[in-house]
Amino acid sequence: MTDSSMSLPDVRQIVLEELPQADFPVNLSEDFRVHFTEKCHVSILAHAEEDTSVEICGVLVGGVQHDAHGPFALISEHIRADAATSKFAEVTFTHEAWSKINAEMDSRYSDLSIVGWYHTHPDFGIFLSDRDEFIHQNFFSGASQIAHVVDPIRKTEGVFVWREGKPHLCSHFWVGDEIRAETQRETAAGQSPPQPGAPEAVVARVENAAPGPLYFWMCMALVFLLGYMLSGILSNRRSNWEQRMIFRGVVQEYGIIKNLRPGLKRHLDAVDSGLGLATLEIEKLSKEHALLAGDEKNKIRKQWRTVLNTVAKSQKQLDVIEATYCLTNEESEIVEGLLKQILTDAAPQPASPKSPSEQKTSESSSSDKPPAE
Repeated sequence: MTDSSMSLPDVRQIVLEELPQADFPVNLSEDFRVHFTEKCHVSILAHAEEDTSVEICGVLVGGVQHDAHGPFALISEHIRADAATSKFAEVTFTHEAWSKINAEMDSRYSDLSIVGWYHTHPDFGIFLSDRDEFIHQNFFSGASQIAHVVDPIRKTEGVFVWREGKPHLCSHFWVGDEIRAETQRETAAGQSPPQPGAPEAVVARVENAAPGPLYFWMCMALVFLLGYMLSGILSNRRSNWEQRMIFRGVVQEYGIIKNLRPGLKRHLDAVDSGLGLATLEIEKLSKEHALLAGDEKNKIRKQWRTVLNTVAKSQKQLDVIEATYCLTNEESEIVEGLLKQILTDAAPQPASPKSPSEQKTSESSSSDKPPAE
């Protein structure tokens, strides 16, 4: 430091010998830390911004090490999953995607490991949907494997690590020499925060809720809100046919929240009825079989009893499915009316009839035109 700077306050001027020694109040050791090299992080963000109309994904490559403060993942490379199936609000690692990832690991990163995966949530926010959690649990279930979520629209990101069998949003992670704080806190353990404009976020929250009257009307409110928001945004950009397709997709895929399906109860009732008839036939057949079995009748009866118990368990499972996922008759009527209303609102409006004066003016104008040759 120069003589002029010596008079200015600077933490580097603190003399340690003049201070009493004590322990820092916060434990610097952590369960697990995550570090991205700056080059790798920049490359991931660039990939995330290439296409914000769908979710895209890839795997994180590096190693897991430890120091005096505990274990950490060092992410130095990533592999794009360009062959993954990408949609508006979901992404899936296909067999082809894994084949290319494994080939690149063998050819370029044989000395490294897959330490997790990343994917985008364009304008959805930072959370893991049910599908994301399925991918994480089935393909990245190692205790040190992480999930990195990037929202390229909102410019936010977050890292999830395993805690007690569930992905947990980290409070911070490192990029180069910088500490990046979490961009969005979970509202509760295992729950995704509500995300405006994020269908997957809505699904993740509602699928965990217990069905009931309040739950149903909340779902209906979400349908109206999302439908009319889309109507306002898209009315000046898309044709009426496109709008109808969008509304139908929103209502069927997200507005009904994937577990409020009109008609599901009817199909379950048909299956239950079929199982009931099968039970009657099995009971009749088992008695006849036992009579013909002679000395083996007790063994035969036991085998048939096992079959009957299996059918009975299936019927009970159907009852649980019906109670959890089916609409009542009243609710079905409301949902069907809602579908009709949204499609009606999106349909082309007929031209309003002309008044007699307007019609006369139109006829007068057409009579002034020269006849077609």
